Amino acid sequence: MFLFNPIDFLDDILDEAVLNINRFCVHPGKNFTRDRKLPVRTLLKTILEFEGNSIKAELFKSFPDAEKRMTASAFVQQRDKLKAEIFLYILRKLNELLDNDKKFKGYNIYAIDGTDLYFPANPKSECFVKNNRKRKDGVDAKDYCLLHANIMFDVLNKQYIDCIAGPKHGYGGNERDAAAKFLYRYSKKKTITIMDRGYISYNMIEHGNRSDGYYMIRSLVHKGAITEIAKLPDIFIDKWVTVKLTTVQKKKYLENGYRLLQVIRKHYKNESELHPDTLANGKKQWDFEEACEIRFRIVKFRINESGKNQSEVIVTNLPSNVFSMEDIKKLYAMRWGIETSFRNLKYAVGAIQFHSKQDEFVKQELFAHLVMFNIAAACGNCVDIPKNPEYKHEYAIDFKMAVTVVRSFFRQGIKSFQRLCKEIVRYIQPVRPGRKDPRKIRPKSPIYFIYRVA
Repeated sequence: MFLFNPIDFLDDILDEAVLNINRFCVHPGKNFTRDRKLPVRTLLKTILEFEGNSIKAELFKSFPDAEKRMTASAFVQQRDKLKAEIFLYILRKLNELLDNDKKFKGYNIYAIDGTDLYFPANPKSECFVKNNRKRKDGVDAKDYCLLHANIMFDVLNKQYIDCIAGPKHGYGGNERDAAAKFLYRYSKKKTITIMDRGYISYNMIEHGNRSDGYYMIRSLVHKGAITEIAKLPDIFIDKWVTVKLTTVQKKKYLENGYRLLQVIRKHYKNESELHPDTLANGKKQWDFEEACEIRFRIVKFRINESGKNQSEVIVTNLPSNVFSMEDIKKLYAMRWGIETSFRNLKYAVGAIQFHSKQDEFVKQELFAHLVMFNIAAACGNCVDIPKNPEYKHEYAIDFKMAVTVVRSFFRQGIKSFQRLCKEIVRYIQPVRPGRKDPRKIRPKSPIYFIYRVA
């Protein structure tokens, strides 16, 4: 429970960001030095308030006084001076103030995953994708831009920790390198970081081993699995294994049981030197010395999914005497929280409707949405939902309405935290455990400007 309104935290951080603006403007010492109708603090606040309307409609809501309202062109010229990283700075400062007291056995539970964000086509964008598909009527489908966001998320406290974003086919698309950076930045003695099966590799396992915290990575079971897992029998397993790997054909290694690993690159001194590469010809990524022994724990168990008995394998460095197989199952189930957060980020906060086709502007809005998600989630965590014996189900806050309420209070500068909580608790919805809805896997498309609600 917070002693202060999380929105007040955000206001204080905006003041701090203004004092450090030279770190985050395109031309330090030149940008934001003159008095303008749209000073930098107001600019930051306005971007944080953005929803899914047109820029003109957003400015109308943020500036009800016509004398203080600027044109859309003037607004764009001001934001063009700003680097998107200022909103990541705000996000990290905010997380230092927000509570993260929800833990599992005393550990913070983080999840790492990536999500695709589409915006209208801009051939000059690094995110531009030429669409070669045809529609059902035979007409060529429209081109689009695709930004890939790699995100670390605190699944118990519902807070976004950090984000690395870029084009799907470039820097932002290399999910494993982004995950390695997150491990070195945030993995500490009392953290457990969970990743899905797209991250499994010897290289990622060793990055997890060399970070300060614990990790869990879901693995493929048969086809495409690493050797030690592909050969496992179809039974419950919980054991530690050691693998000797080398990237060079030297007699001293090969005669001592080291397995030759075909790699595309070799040792990098620290995480700052990591960068994306294209995997080709079956070669693997390896960021360490030419010979290495890696040790990890393999946990294999059965799950019942859609009536079918299937096996899952988790690779981890969690100690066996502290975390049982049942603990591993519970922890991995928590990873789904990052998937539901992506749904809320896109459809409740609004990270599917951007107000520009420029990469930097799209990143500004994405990082600003992460900030507003954390504020709304923090306020929601403070709300005590009334218990009623007549209720058939447990109830939780309606997150979409919580975002709406928080944005409204932030936009109007309303400081009453008690009033904010009362408004949020008006919008609750039943929690129905066990409900299932099949995932609809279909290509997404950007929402073009002419189809916006205003």
